[in-house]
Amino acid sequence: MPAAPQEYPGAGASVVTLTATGPRILTITHSGGSNFAVWSVDARGQDIDLLVNEIGSYTGVHPLNFLEGEEAAALKIEADGRWSVTSAPLTSAPSWDGAAPYSTDGSAVVLVTGVAQGLTSVTLTHQGESNFAVWAYGDSRDLLVNEIGSYTGETLLPPGTVVLEVQADGPWSIAKS
Repeated sequence: MPAAPQEYPGAGASVVTLTATGPRILTITHSGGSNFAVWSVDARGQDIDLLVNEIGSYTGVHPLNFLEGEEAAALKIEADGRWSVTSAPLTSAPSWDGAAPYSTDGSAVVLVTGVAQGLTSVTLTHQGESNFAVWAYGDSRDLLVNEIGSYTGETLLPPGTVVLEVQADGPWSIAKS
């Protein structure tokens, strides 16, 4: 059974020791005016990945421990204000089966069920002003889209994709083409 969501509130620069292991979804918020950075760190204290690097207030969703051999033991946080991190099991993510378009607003981690088999074309849209990045996770991590501002385009969903990570500042959607 997956671990229940874990809440980690704080302020300023901190190191947060994580209690749950395995693939997780992090919901991260910050209320401040300066740089806000969050690194995942392994048990040896080595940086794994820069999850967040933003100026000012921030809310976002990020995957953790999705790649083989990746196991974060802590988060290293640099902040000038209050922040919170909620670590939830992967099973808490919304899912998309391709039967209908999927849409939401802002960043998300989405489970992909039974869609990415063979040659699968998808159309992605974004209505925002900042970076729109879409990563597909399966046997590896593949960058599908990395654009600034509004976007509409078609791309291939890699075979075996089981999770999408979307970083967006506005409404976005995905649909089988």
